[in-house]
Amino acid sequence: MRKGLSTSLSLNLLESYYFKGTIAGARISENFLKGKLNTEINYRNINYTFFNTESALKQHIAGINFSINVLKKTTLMCSYEGTFEPSRAWHRYFITITQRIKN
Repeated sequence: MRKGLSTSLSLNLLESYYFKGTIAGARISENFLKGKLNTEINYRNINYTFFNTESALKQHIAGINFSINVLKKTTLMCSYEGTFEPSRAWHRYFITITQRIKN
């Protein structure tokens, strides 16, 4: 594996009095330019079954993030996340500026 490359897998098994489900996910991130630029791609698969109805929730959620240290203590992050169901989709875009006060 390359230096600066990070991968992770996750699995959540959920059960309550009104639903049962799973969330499976994967994430890959990598640093470039001596850690000044970070990229990340993530994916989650959600499957819920609700006990009080015959409906189920099936979603695919994909995202991508880019962050760059523009100054010594300032970071700019641009993100996209899409949620996809069989009959509809949602798209979210985020821009975040973080300013650290102390090192």
